[in-house]
Amino acid sequence: MRSSTSFLAIVAPAIISTVFVAVPLESLLSTYQVPTFAFNWYIPWRGAVVSLILWLVTGALYSEKRYHLKLSFLGSAVTFAAYHYLTLYLVSLREPVRLLPLFYLVGGNSPLFLDLGQVVLALTALAYRKELALAFRGPKGSAESSRQP
Repeated sequence: MRSSTSFLAIVAPAIISTVFVAVPLESLLSTYQVPTFAFNWYIPWRGAVVSLILWLVTGALYSEKRYHLKLSFLGSAVTFAAYHYLTLYLVSLREPVRLLPLFYLVGGNSPLFLDLGQVVLALTALAYRKELALAFRGPKGSAESSRQP
């Protein structure tokens, strides 16, 4: 039962974001009416916006006592990164996109854009530092047993 709840907590942000891909958020958020299929990158952008909002909300609410929210925080971060980089890929089909550490460039004479995909993943990794330390440490005793002849 616990593993199915954990799985659902991780996958729920992806499901919610994917549902909202069909909603024309750009028209709802803009003062002006945006044509539905004006740009092909709007479709994954919608999923990125929704998953970023979910990431912010679950990040503000999670605690070690409510671990399912921490798992949703992880799921929304991965979902955001996937939609964000899909959006950048679709943009790169028209204009070159260069990824840099924490920033990206679009086109030839571009200002630096903050790469929220990298920021979100780094902050999520920071929230999971205990789990990552355990994963990299491995099973207890394996380090000591490998040192002995």
